[in-house]
Amino acid sequence: MLFISALLLIWGAFPIYAVSITASDLPVCAVECYCAAGEKVNIPVTDYEGQCRSAPFQISLRECAENACSQDEYTFVTIRFWN
Repeated sequence: MLFISALLLIWGAFPIYAVSITASDLPVCAVECYCAAGEKVNIPVTDYEGQCRSAPFQISLRECAENACSQDEYTFVTIRFWN
């Protein structure tokens, strides 16, 4: 029962955490990628929930950041930002 409660708490808290992340949380190298990904998939930069739920947005951001960022910065973008 405790495991299920913890799982529900984590599952319920994740969307709040993901939506609270903005472009200012990204490394400098990925900010342009963030804006370009939004333009590419027609999601405004202020629609944080839409960005988090959009696979094309995430893929575009990650592809751009892979070329623009160092390995550590890219790891931050792929692991912390939307996982």
